[in-house]
Amino acid sequence: MTNRNTFLKELISNLRKAIANGEADKEMVETSINALANRYDDDLYPDLTNTIEFDGIRNNAPSNLAEALLWKMGKWKSYKEFADDYKICPPEPKDKGSVVFFAFARHLRKPDENPIFDQHVMRAMWAICPNFTKQEECACKAWLVSGRREELGWKRYGSGSTANECLDAYRRHLKEIEEGGATKKQIDHLLMPLGKAIKESMTYEEFRRIREEEFDQKR
Repeated sequence: MTNRNTFLKELISNLRKAIANGEADKEMVETSINALANRYDDDLYPDLTNTIEFDGIRNNAPSNLAEALLWKMGKWKSYKEFADDYKICPPEPKDKGSVVFFAFARHLRKPDENPIFDQHVMRAMWAICPNFTKQEECACKAWLVSGRREELGWKRYGSGSTANECLDAYRRHLKEIEEGGATKKQIDHLLMPLGKAIKESMTYEEFRRIREEEFDQKR
């Protein structure tokens, strides 16, 4: 195991213990954020403000530079579906493949209630939360991992029929972490880079062994 993997293993273990004991407070989460070599990129993802006042699509064709860029990138149809989710705010996504954008649209409408969700935050949540159910474990594995038994690896993107189950699990465990005192923004700024670091530096097999060690320690 590389030095970076050893560091990640220790960080994951410390976070897991803190969450289990209700001690994942603002200071502990901030310290964990600062310890990561991977950092939340504020230039790439500047703070979102006044998102509940965003306008939806006004025309059937692009009407500003941002929409024109999406049209040029071949994303116009996807953007229209995203705008509908933002405007209508349906309780469930239209299909399993749109869960990440569905969750983001709901976040923009009600940022205090709905977290940003994607493969990286789900992977990190799976790593650090000590009380995932067996069903949640299986849902995460199906959404994040692919390949045959001896060749399992991280998917490029989260995909599959268990997307909704993963989102539900993420929401549930996020509330558990918040009980320690950390804010949603802090937790997001921890989980996104942590999930990316796990994917970049740790094979699924190494990740699985960490989860098994956690189970052994509980017995």
